[in-house]
Amino acid sequence: MIDRQLAQMARLLDDLLDVSRITRGTLEIRADTVDLCAAVRYAVDASRYLAEAVQQDLRVELPDSMLPVRGDEMRLIQVIGNLINNAIKFTNPGGKIFVSAAAEGAMVIARVRDTGRGIVPELLPRVFEMFVQGEPNSHAQSGLGIGLALAKQMIELHGGRIEAISEGAHRGSEFRVFLPLAAEVPAMQESLVDATKVSVLGADGIRVLVVDDNVDAADTLAQFLTLTGYPHPRGV
Repeated sequence: MIDRQLAQMARLLDDLLDVSRITRGTLEIRADTVDLCAAVRYAVDASRYLAEAVQQDLRVELPDSMLPVRGDEMRLIQVIGNLINNAIKFTNPGGKIFVSAAAEGAMVIARVRDTGRGIVPELLPRVFEMFVQGEPNSHAQSGLGIGLALAKQMIELHGGRIEAISEGAHRGSEFRVFLPLAAEVPAMQESLVDATKVSVLGADGIRVLVVDDNVDAADTLAQFLTLTGYPHPRGV
């Protein structure tokens, strides 16, 4: 429960900060060649525990080949993750969520489809507006209504577009992300999703410096790191 609440708070804070950056024109988008398949897998893995907590069936369908696009891998993972989390929020326990990606002509299309509450016709044209929300299921944590608006702005900064489709209330919904197909194949060894992972436990030999303008926060995190196996972390 603590993990879920912390993850929810972190997502809300990140989204608010990104909205502020976009509004001020200070959001930086990297222009790397990214394998969208890898980004989708990472987003699905990060969200799977949320679906499992309410017995939802989260399915993924991806091609064996890479789907190279130009953009910021972290931001693309964020967008796909937002769409998956949105589907989880508006789908009943025991429902199904389908995530897929494929190349169609000169575009790569990622789809997130669910069997949830759907979108009523009067809301569908406004679903990407800031602070517009449907009514979530009782199991879901309410948000701020900025996730879809942020996803739309992120994808447009990548030169793509996003659309929502629904046949109405209680008939599910589908979100599609369109991105230009890149000519070059991404160097997977440099990918965020393939970066070497350091286990929290058994971190002998790794020195950690915790920096925060809140001394109590720095000291608390330093104590936590000590308990999880990091030798003598220093908080400042």
